[in-house]
Amino acid sequence: MISGHAKRGHYKEALAFFRQMSKHGVKSSRSTLASVLSAIASLAALHHGFLVHALAIKQGFDSNIYVASSLINMYGKCAMLDDARQVFDAISHKNMIVWNTMLGVYSQNAYLSNVMELFSDITICGVHPDEFTYTSILSSCASFEYVRIGHQLHSTIIKKGFTSNLFVNNSLIDMYAKVGALTEAAKQFGA
Repeated sequence: MISGHAKRGHYKEALAFFRQMSKHGVKSSRSTLASVLSAIASLAALHHGFLVHALAIKQGFDSNIYVASSLINMYGKCAMLDDARQVFDAISHKNMIVWNTMLGVYSQNAYLSNVMELFSDITICGVHPDEFTYTSILSSCASFEYVRIGHQLHSTIIKKGFTSNLFVNNSLIDMYAKVGALTEAAKQFGA
């Protein structure tokens, strides 16, 4: 029920259902916590986020990749980037979902230098970036400060075969358009 409400954009209903469930002593699953955190993130209801985070810790789900990613996203949507980073740093075995969630949080909040630093950490750790990684990074490269890096990433994207991905291609168009490289943007549009 919670997941269904959250997926349909009925965030208040998802949260209300979760509160009723908790009130009646029903124990939450990992997927329930991830779903309610998604609703909380969309509502930017930080107080509820803190409560669900505490519940996740109490139930031992805070280290679960999906719950942790949902926590990172929720804190990011509530502009609590230090809290998001604490959750990220506490995860011992990070997968691309976690890396991409943290990158997305930094990118959405315009923490451009943090995006670049985290991308560097990804490559140092030997993790292989995917199309979602490049989408987050390219949106951060849409500033004059990082446009050279964006050009370099474009070369990497071509080599890795991600140019056919709609989201990556749209991010390339957006990056080039925002820095005034309209010829490059048009080339991507025609690709």
